[in-house]
Amino acid sequence: KLYLEVGIKYIEECYNPRVLDIGDISWARTAADEFLFIMRKAMTTNRESIEYVQCLRKALAIDVNMKKGIDLLLREVQENLVSSEQGELENLRKSVQEAIKNAINNGELKTAASLINEYENIVGVDAPLCSAKGIVYMIEGQFDKAEDVFLAGLDLEPENEDLLYNLGYFHEYFGNTEKAIDFYIRALDYAKDEATKREISETMVKLQQCQEPMNISKCSTGVVISVIDGYISLLREACKEGS
Repeated sequence: KLYLEVGIKYIEECYNPRVLDIGDISWARTAADEFLFIMRKAMTTNRESIEYVQCLRKALAIDVNMKKGIDLLLREVQENLVSSEQGELENLRKSVQEAIKNAINNGELKTAASLINEYENIVGVDAPLCSAKGIVYMIEGQFDKAEDVFLAGLDLEPENEDLLYNLGYFHEYFGNTEKAIDFYIRALDYAKDEATKREISETMVKLQQCQEPMNISKCSTGVVISVIDGYISLLREACKEGS
């Protein structure tokens, strides 16, 4: 890069600026100057554009001795493109996750299932997908599948607070108080905000106060502010209506 900086300054002193701006290498006196003509143009081009890559390859064809430096610049282009693609994928993931959450909160389970399938096809299986999928299974009463998918997500991301919370609620619902408290404690360890920590703590206190297996009407707070922004609230209400 130092060579380029010094070399470009050199040709800018030796050649008319108009000649350089045109980029016509036929005006260059030497092959080294031709290389610098092209690299000067490359340095003023968008580094994520095809034109930039073309300039680099053209410059390399003129001076193969600069292969190491050109390869370094081409690698930077590739890394930037990968980073950009990863950013776009992350935005897509968040968008679909939000759409799934809204569908579940609105009771649109068919829409949620369709979005979950779309998400899985694009992103693959990850912890947020398992969390949403398990909630849908619970609402539908497919409890074995719900537990399996929650645990599968936990294998992928053992510290995922949503999955730990969901498994805590799962065991709370079935009266497995010790297991429920165990998962709630683990969720509490990884909870990121005070509201979530407070909710989990209050849930555990209520569990410990229950003298018999979990009964929704006695132990549920009805409507809560949950880790997953309303998923568990909807589930509790759905379970009440089905009981």
